[in-house]
Amino acid sequence: MNDRIVTALLAAERSGHPASPSALGSVDEAGTILATLADDPLAPLAARALTVASGADPDAWREPVRAFAAGLARQTSVLALQESVDALLGGSAAADAGPALHTAMLTGLDDAVGATPSLAAARLEAAARVALAKLARPYLVLDRLAAPPEELAEDYLDPLPRLVGIALEMWGSDDEVAQPLIDVLAALTATPVEGDALHELACRQMRRALSAPDMPAATEGLARAAATFAQAQEVDEDRDDSAAYQLACEAVIAFAHADWTVVATSTEALTKVLSRRGAWHLGAHLPAWRAGARDAETAWLAFVLDLRQAADRLREDSWLDARAAAGQLAAVFEAERVIDPAPGLLAAIRPTIAATVAGNAVLLGQLERMVDHDLAGGKPVLPPAAAAVLVAAHAARARSTAEPTSPPTDRDAALGRILRLAPSLLAFGEDICQHLAAMLDDDALRDAGGVAAPLRSRQPPHSTLKRMRDSIVTSLEVNPRFTGETRAAAIALLERTLTFLLDRYDRGGPLMKGMKNIINVPARGHRCRSRPTCSGSSTCGSLARGSSPAGCTRRSRTSRPAGLT
Repeated sequence: MNDRIVTALLAAERSGHPASPSALGSVDEAGTILATLADDPLAPLAARALTVASGADPDAWREPVRAFAAGLARQTSVLALQESVDALLGGSAAADAGPALHTAMLTGLDDAVGATPSLAAARLEAAARVALAKLARPYLVLDRLAAPPEELAEDYLDPLPRLVGIALEMWGSDDEVAQPLIDVLAALTATPVEGDALHELACRQMRRALSAPDMPAATEGLARAAATFAQAQEVDEDRDDSAAYQLACEAVIAFAHADWTVVATSTEALTKVLSRRGAWHLGAHLPAWRAGARDAETAWLAFVLDLRQAADRLREDSWLDARAAAGQLAAVFEAERVIDPAPGLLAAIRPTIAATVAGNAVLLGQLERMVDHDLAGGKPVLPPAAAAVLVAAHAARARSTAEPTSPPTDRDAALGRILRLAPSLLAFGEDICQHLAAMLDDDALRDAGGVAAPLRSRQPPHSTLKRMRDSIVTSLEVNPRFTGETRAAAIALLERTLTFLLDRYDRGGPLMKGMKNIINVPARGHRCRSRPTCSGSSTCGSLARGSSPAGCTRRSRTSRPAGLT
């Protein structure tokens, strides 16, 4: 082993940065030596150095990266293996390391399960991450996850329920794939990880319920899921996540039954759970790649706030409530179950629920609040088409099932017109679109599409905004009052503010037709009111189009703030 290279790795570790390629030397010399460190305690340092070197010159360092990944099969330390895998999959070397890592982690796994169960579990997790990142086909991982868990050590079983749950979310749309995994979860209920297995089974039941085509089927499925979540909590009383989902399922059912007492009880209990959310995983090791995102805090807060408003809304003759509540629960689940198997290669993976009915109701609920707020202001700025969408929604709901449906040719013509003039309206469903096509002329349809566009399906978090948000949240965490509901509300406000600024910047105009353009390019020679001494022409400190987010440097209309790419 070259002492100079080891010294460079240790010096870089003390400085807090990976060793640079210049400190390591030539790829011919350093590459071979770094690859031999795969089974050494210094493996994480070597992995980070290889990732940096690969980012600088991927072609030259490809073979050393692959050799190091293959050599991790000989690593005997769980922590060293996990840190090395995090480094390899967290940088640009992920595509080169992935296939070799997948093969190395699964080769000889049966022997490792018996001899070193904790290490075997870490190896299976690493192989699963590679498959989730689509760097290898998932069949070998699925076969291993579907193996009978009887007589296996608890250290190996510990992460198994969550890995099986992730596999169900990613690949479980095929019943032939899903059923063996569900059978494994059922078998795990007779092992020391019973609580975790029950929680994953309940999540599967809840997902299927939220994907049901109608609310009666959804409420029936949610009742089964709530019962299984209750079982998980009975087995492991510290499972606040099971308690929260149980209460959420019961709240949606209460919406459907117009039972305000249960809605109020669920709200109060969920608020308490939210207040101790920060302690859910306190003191427990949870790999960063499968830790719930901060987005989950925002989603839970939105759900609780909707429950609090339920009293007034349940007094209205409204059909949106139960479906909107189901949509909020789907949003919570999707945010809670975010995984990030290979940050260096792809964005975080958010499982999706095909809750079309619930999703439409959430959009309509948002639109209803927009219209109410707009009318209450005294000077409406939304076009009349906004209210027309709500009229069409209620008309579609009120249509009798016994009423003959429109001829297919008429329906196709109506939907084709919507697709041509206002495709964003399709998010509300075909029945509503058909009503709108019959009610509105071309101009009104375009206006309705402009209203619906900002409400369309949720977009994945912008990577730069996510970093900005997380940095600000980290700074706020030093305040002891930044906990529970206060924390969630602050994160929600921060996220909405950053998203709004980016949206206005990208849009380059008002939110929708008729509204004021609050972020624009000031005229040349304009002086900032907040800075009398400024001689530039920009909005200081904003993300305004044509301005610098850090000052008053004049930019062209087509330039972007640093980092927003």
